[in-house]
Amino acid sequence: MKVWININGFDQVTDELIFDRTVALPLDAVRRHLDAELVGDDLGLAHTYAISESAVRDLLLGEALPTADWFVGQVTKDVSASDG
Repeated sequence: MKVWININGFDQVTDELIFDRTVALPLDAVRRHLDAELVGDDLGLAHTYAISESAVRDLLLGEALPTADWFVGQVTKDVSASDG
């Protein structure tokens, strides 16, 4: 089952958001890259979790990425809905 996952990268010095993407990914593929003890019973990834740069690269099929502190979490609103 694919779900909408938000992937954020923050500059390691300034903590500014430098990468922000929402993609449809299999939930199991994302969970496989996370620390199971931290995720615990948050099966749907309702919270945000740290993830390694190499894991993000794997999830994004080898895309070149900036050096950053990376985080992922499931989008909790319908990203296909129009704002206007």
